[in-house]
Amino acid sequence: MALIGVWKKLCPQFMNDFKGFDNVAINKTLVTMSKELGMDLEEEDFTDLFENDKKPLMNEDLIELHEQQNKEEEVEPEPHHFTIKKMQQAFACIKNGLSMFENMDPNAQYFSKIMGTCHKALAPYIVILEKKKKTVQGTLNWSFKCIKQQEQPESAVDVDDSQPSTSAM
Repeated sequence: MALIGVWKKLCPQFMNDFKGFDNVAINKTLVTMSKELGMDLEEEDFTDLFENDKKPLMNEDLIELHEQQNKEEEVEPEPHHFTIKKMQQAFACIKNGLSMFENMDPNAQYFSKIMGTCHKALAPYIVILEKKKKTVQGTLNWSFKCIKQQEQPESAVDVDDSQPSTSAM
């Protein structure tokens, strides 16, 4: 409370003799609000909270708070998901790799057997890619309107139908 005494001497117009809030009334209000929100809190929960708030923080408490903040700040890894671009890149790499093996393999039948096995193994990913492409195409179709060309009235003169001038030269 030494700082309060200093402030009272420096700026007495800003200092008052405030002793604190009526914790009993605040606790009752908080209990009522918690029940309205469907929480199961009692008056003792708030009393304990306020009492703990009055104690000075020790170094261990500060270290624990700092560790909690670090844990909260840790970014959870973004969940894996397929994108059309990445899947197309992966299939291009696989195709390049298989063509390299095809060029090295003297036995064409053996390579075609391996190629078939690879295609069967990749079939689920091909299905996912096709679904994604259809979804994007459907979204694009939904985004654009089909506008029919308006017919021009017959009174409009076509450039191709222009007649030569009959005026004398």
